[in-house]
Amino acid sequence: MSMLSVAVAEFWSHWVGPLLQFVIGLGLVVFIHELGHFLVAKMVGIKVERFAIGFGPRLIGIKKGETDYCINAFPLGGYVKMLGQEDFAPQSKPDKPDPRSYEGKSVGQRFAVIAAGVVMNVLLAGVLFIIVGMVGMDFPAPIVGSTENGFPASQVELKWRPTEQTQGTASAPATQPVFAPGLQPGDVITEIDGDPITRFIDITMKSTLADNEDQKFDIAVRRQGPAGSTWIGTGQMGVKGDGKLLIFGMRPAEDNVFGLLDGYLADSPFLDGDKLLAINGKPVKNVWSVPEIEKRLDGQAVTVTVERPRKDEEQADRISLNIQPDVTTKPDVVYLADGSRGKAVETVAQDEKILYRVKLSDGREELLRQDQFAGGGMVERLDILGLIPRLKAEMVEQGSRADKAGILPGDVIVGYGDHAAPVLRRFYKISDGAVGKLTDIVVLRDGERITLKVTPKLKETAQPKRKRALVGMVNSVDLANPVVAGVRAGSAAQKVGLVAGDIIEQVNGKAVGNWVDLLLALKTLRGKEVNIGFRRNLEEMTATIATLSDEAFDPADYDVKLFQSTAFKPMVVTVHKPNPISAMAWGATETWNFMARTYATLRALAKRTVSTDSLVGPVGIAMIAVKVGRQQSIIPFVYFVAFISATIAVINFLPFPVVDGGHAVFLLIEKIRGKPLPAKVMDIAQYIGLALILLVFILLTWQDIARWITQLW
Repeated sequence: MSMLSVAVAEFWSHWVGPLLQFVIGLGLVVFIHELGHFLVAKMVGIKVERFAIGFGPRLIGIKKGETDYCINAFPLGGYVKMLGQEDFAPQSKPDKPDPRSYEGKSVGQRFAVIAAGVVMNVLLAGVLFIIVGMVGMDFPAPIVGSTENGFPASQVELKWRPTEQTQGTASAPATQPVFAPGLQPGDVITEIDGDPITRFIDITMKSTLADNEDQKFDIAVRRQGPAGSTWIGTGQMGVKGDGKLLIFGMRPAEDNVFGLLDGYLADSPFLDGDKLLAINGKPVKNVWSVPEIEKRLDGQAVTVTVERPRKDEEQADRISLNIQPDVTTKPDVVYLADGSRGKAVETVAQDEKILYRVKLSDGREELLRQDQFAGGGMVERLDILGLIPRLKAEMVEQGSRADKAGILPGDVIVGYGDHAAPVLRRFYKISDGAVGKLTDIVVLRDGERITLKVTPKLKETAQPKRKRALVGMVNSVDLANPVVAGVRAGSAAQKVGLVAGDIIEQVNGKAVGNWVDLLLALKTLRGKEVNIGFRRNLEEMTATIATLSDEAFDPADYDVKLFQSTAFKPMVVTVHKPNPISAMAWGATETWNFMARTYATLRALAKRTVSTDSLVGPVGIAMIAVKVGRQQSIIPFVYFVAFISATIAVINFLPFPVVDGGHAVFLLIEKIRGKPLPAKVMDIAQYIGLALILLVFILLTWQDIARWITQLW
């Protein structure tokens, strides 16, 4: 197959196919909605002049009998045009309307016609959910994978009691284990406010739809204790805003099966579907046990054992891989401009400025500005004695400037702009000065220096209203080669004369082949004299540190991580209702829940506990549909269409002019008054309603496009 054929096939499966699927799914939702209006209108004897899918110019259609069935240019909705129904024309009503016109029917008949679209959307959602239930679908399990510091999930205090099974076993502990506050990885959330929790989305919706940050939720948690015991914890947990939503501050658990890294290229030895079995021969039961194993690693290569499924076979192979972990300086370690070391223990907002509470090595605490830190506060990925390694592209965002420039995962950055081998803070500074400019970037790939060209772009960061010049590359460091890219001011290395470009070769006569060797050698020399042998250009040189103090080097400052550039699949629960009766019950419950959540979300928007930044418009919905449509199974997309249908049912029946709910309100007023509202009042309400809907549509579309553009680079 030619490269062109491969590219066309990939483009079709990645974009065209999912988009067509979305158009068909949306068309089905619209068709069913309008079909409801059409069928009931026919039942009560109203003449239907047009049944249209989409708005704007008519593209194709057929006229059968008295009705024109057509598809219009813009497939974002549809309408049924009935005799005498003019939403946006002067309401000059004849004294005796045509008996086959919309106005010629009773209030009850017209209300039935208006409500039929919503009813059909509810029925469609229910039917699709029933199909999903009967076939079966996986959902993220209600199991805690991690918690965020400072959020309720990490702080909640629970009261514990053993389960009946634990109480009845010989292995049950004599006394209750002492559990620290906060939820722990592996905890199963079983109830919130008395409602059973079966999927992680149930947890998310509970927090998102909270009234305010003062609200407390009764929760029940199941936890595995020592000796195979199981404990139930109960207590109250609050919520906290993250700038967009109210959240508990927990993430779903991951399984020990490797998955694809969404949106990034990575140089990973693991394949999609590999199952993690052991690290250095120690069995790994779950992903959240990996950090405890990492604490015992020293940075040297480890053996990771995986089970790899064979293609088109039910069997799997057991494979051992030699993996070099990432070694990094912990993010809370900071260095001051004078070379002294401390740990950032808290971020403090003061007079619209961000200050950092730093605990210094002598025990004192100080509030410091970012510019009081070495390097202006930029935390390098790895800093040993002040020596900073060269940068390496760990991951490259697909479609980013780095990807388009030809940068690959594993490339070592040996030149950028007019600077050789920049450290991280220098890399960002060069990018800041080169926004929108084609800039040379030199990489080392398989021993060959390659010059590429990249154009940095300003992009929103995690910090609100802050932009940074980025190229779309996740940086790590070149651990394999002990080449110095930079030396921190005031550090032990700077004081003994080491400079950028030096290559470390030995420590106290022991050969150093990489940065991990240097780290391990220094661990054995604390409080002793350290002689660092290095090469500068072609000259062999030595630098001596008289005494290696804790201020200069502390092994506790470093983290060892195994799976930085890999992804694990979420831990899931399968909803499968093969019995039609149970599937119908599940489908009805799912439809009701989505409708209730939609109303609750609108209420939360009105109360401003949910930010409009979290909303998506037509473009955003299409992007979500594309991602769902890329999955191998059609069932997640069927579930997505069911969700859209239930949501549209709610939004369409809001008491707002133009939509069906607004028409229903006018009919109720007519029933109460005994006559319709004045034509001018209805016209004005319709135009105001249309203007507001168009405004919301435009704002959401603009927000979607802006969000999409920043992701596209």
